[in-house]
Amino acid sequence: MAYYQTAPAMFCTLAMQTELYMVLTMTQIASGTDPNQLIILDPGKQSGTGEQFGTTAVQDWIITDPTGSHDILGHAKGLHMFASKTSYFWYLSFTILFESGRFWGSTLNVMGNSPEIGEWSIVGGTGDFSLARGTIKYTVLQDTEHVKAVYQLKIHAFYFNMSASSIPLNVTNGGSDHRINSKIG
Repeated sequence: MAYYQTAPAMFCTLAMQTELYMVLTMTQIASGTDPNQLIILDPGKQSGTGEQFGTTAVQDWIITDPTGSHDILGHAKGLHMFASKTSYFWYLSFTILFESGRFWGSTLNVMGNSPEIGEWSIVGGTGDFSLARGTIKYTVLQDTEHVKAVYQLKIHAFYFNMSASSIPLNVTNGGSDHRINSKIG
């Protein structure tokens, strides 16, 4: 299992948050016998200009344990698009879906851009990572241009334990069960 560490975040008095540090590896395979991304829109190719602006790809990149086992823990599923006419700028939006291990079924929602060394925003999550927010600092470990790239992901996030809520879902004994009236006019 990949290394991870959590700790209670005591600065919020209204809800218990957990802090997460995790290091993962992500593999992008752009071409070859088994690519995990596909260009779905290529305006430069269609117009004959060769310009990258507007190029859009769908991805299903592999997330692995960076320790000796290199077990597949999940996938980074989403889109990336070339979003600049003047500089190298890929915009990314994807969900890391954990498909094995301790966080099976949980997700982290990620947005950002892609220079060689950078940072992406964690803008949400589900399962164990409900309402997650934080950052992923990434470094390119390997890059074979237009074929394969391997990234190290250093995740630092805060999230809520939604199962520890102090508000019951069905208030019946001694409480008020407020219902929204759906009648119109």
